[in-house]
Amino acid sequence: MKRLKDEQLNEQEKNDKLTEKAFTNSIFVSILSILLCMVCLSAVTWAWFNGSVSSAPNTIETQSYVLTMQLRDSNLISVDLGTPNAKGQYNLALKSGEQYTVILTAEGTGKNGYCKITVGEKSYYTNLVTIQNGVDTVSTFQFKLDNTSEPTVNVSFDLHWGTYSGIPHIEAPGEYVIDVTQNEISRVVVATSEPETE
Repeated sequence: MKRLKDEQLNEQEKNDKLTEKAFTNSIFVSILSILLCMVCLSAVTWAWFNGSVSSAPNTIETQSYVLTMQLRDSNLISVDLGTPNAKGQYNLALKSGEQYTVILTAEGTGKNGYCKITVGEKSYYTNLVTIQNGVDTVSTFQFKLDNTSEPTVNVSFDLHWGTYSGIPHIEAPGEYVIDVTQNEISRVVVATSEPETE
């Protein structure tokens, strides 16, 4: 019996040692977990307050296109255009017996523009006034207005950026004359000389 008691005591001591060892392991793991959580929390807090996002600034450059107009009389003297109205149109009274040269000049980084010329109820559209390189270049377009007999004729010029959706009346620069008296447009054919053959 004594032996049985000794065995039971030994067994209980072993269990107590195992329980004490398990308890120590459990406490150690818990303390280690708490320390690990504190380190993670500290790292996350530091990252939250010290982190920043930065990128190089992006510059947006818009296209620019400015279409300006000059009007010269038959003596090549510039005619004062005045200021455009609220719609951006120039309204001019052309004198009798004069032929005017209209010079459209496009500047900027855009590509196309056109001019709408209104004589009375009829409108004429120019072909595109195009900027070639797209790098702040200048492009010009010319045509003529002819007032042969009327005392004064009111003409309106409307300058646009973009493309005219219809078929333009004035296609090539310098070759067209608008007779504002008859309200007709004509194309001037420029004769070219061919080399003589022997």
